[in-house]
Amino acid sequence: MNELYLNKLREFGYKIGIIRPAFISGNTITGASNTDDFVWKYIRLLINNSLSPEGSEMMLTPVNLVAQFVIKSIITLPKVCNLLPLKKANVQYICETIAKKMNKTITIKTMEQIKQ
Repeated sequence: MNELYLNKLREFGYKIGIIRPAFISGNTITGASNTDDFVWKYIRLLINNSLSPEGSEMMLTPVNLVAQFVIKSIITLPKVCNLLPLKKANVQYICETIAKKMNKTITIKTMEQIKQ
């Protein structure tokens, strides 16, 4: 709906670009991340319940790549751009890696089993 308003503003000459990243993840260089967003709340919930979803994947776009694109877009403003990763992140791998660092054991289940 908001894009309809933005398109109307474009008709009046406003220079407007729309950038749609996937879920924004941590910095690929420093690892810095917003640990209080949806992605990390979801991962934390799974690990705290000793679960890991089998084969689950998420579209994550690193924050530094989003920032670089926004800066480059100042010069050549895109009308609409979707920032999607080349490869989806494996949620099971993320859960297993973090759980191991925390000395926690997790059980791998399908999403259907987790929902029950």
